[in-house]
Amino acid sequence: MLLTVTIPHEPFNTLVREKKAGTIIGRILAALQPEAVSCTEENGTRGAVLVIDVAEPSRVPSFAEPFLLNFNADCRFRIVMSPEDLGRAGLDALGEHWGEKIRQRARCGERGSTVGRKPAASPQHPCRPRHLGGRAAGRSRSHATSNYGVQATASSRA
Repeated sequence: MLLTVTIPHEPFNTLVREKKAGTIIGRILAALQPEAVSCTEENGTRGAVLVIDVAEPSRVPSFAEPFLLNFNADCRFRIVMSPEDLGRAGLDALGEHWGEKIRQRARCGERGSTVGRKPAASPQHPCRPRHLGGRAAGRSRSHATSNYGVQATASSRA
């Protein structure tokens, strides 16, 4: 998994002046034991990208909390895979299955993706799902969650 950490200027600047930042980062990296780490700039602030092995989803907080609690950081988790993993994904079978779904929609007169354009005037069309996505009712875009109900970004500033 790829963990992207965005560290705001404070409290990090204060920790640097107090000569504590390096020690804290060292403790965190020793505890997390990432496969790889790169320190970088992230939207004008300090950041890091870590490659981590998350064998169990319940371990995600153990990777985020050290950064959240020590630096008031934002953490984003993204699944990544090696070329070998991608080779085992069964893309041919997925293409066959989902390609058939697209052909079925085409036979019903459904146009392809609705991304970037307005939905058709008839949302009750038999081939079209009742709910097409977008913002959840009554929620602002900043509070939207994925289709699985998981907040996309972990933040200590919530």
